[in-house]
Amino acid sequence: MTKGDLIACVLAGCFVFVGCAQEREKTPLHEQVVAKHKVDLPERPDFDSVLSKSAPKKDGILSTWWLVHNQKDYLDKEVHVRGVITSVSEDCPLYTGPRKRVRKSRHDEADEEASTRKCRGLSVVIDSPEHSNKLVEVIGYHPFYHPHLKPGMTLDVTGKYVLFGNDAFSTFIAYRNGLIVASELHGMGVDRTGYFTTNMTEISNMIAKGELLGMRK
Repeated sequence: MTKGDLIACVLAGCFVFVGCAQEREKTPLHEQVVAKHKVDLPERPDFDSVLSKSAPKKDGILSTWWLVHNQKDYLDKEVHVRGVITSVSEDCPLYTGPRKRVRKSRHDEADEEASTRKCRGLSVVIDSPEHSNKLVEVIGYHPFYHPHLKPGMTLDVTGKYVLFGNDAFSTFIAYRNGLIVASELHGMGVDRTGYFTTNMTEISNMIAKGELLGMRK
């Protein structure tokens, strides 16, 4: 290749480069397309309001929403939680009501024990009053309370917050949200006759007389 041919090639390359650059300049940029119909997007959720409602109160009572969202801070610790009962496990009158003192044979006692053993997995599920769908299961309370616990009732409970619990009769395993093994149900009481009350004066009298049934250990 001669010197003249080399110069010609360089010039040709320059012309091609300039031509490409000019072509790019002519290419129109993307324009913003305005929607023909107005799109109404939902407002930003008010997370601050939810946090404020669900945060622990001055008395230290937690909601299930706060408990679950801060699980690592409360696991294996005593907690005080207030929630609304959403479901109650099946009742078993042989176990959840006072037993009549009737003389029974050993065979009858064995049959009754086998029947009631199946009923000992008593529990209720609670949610925050705001219905946050952060459900927590409560177990371990005295069986005489169970027939009186109904969906929609407010449950004020103190107990240990765990991921699973063994109450010596059956093993409870909770998926994700955990369990509360109750040590006290506040604002309600029951005695050995099965009498249940939410009247604080009656509860105080039960305590004074030693008639208030505590939680099952």
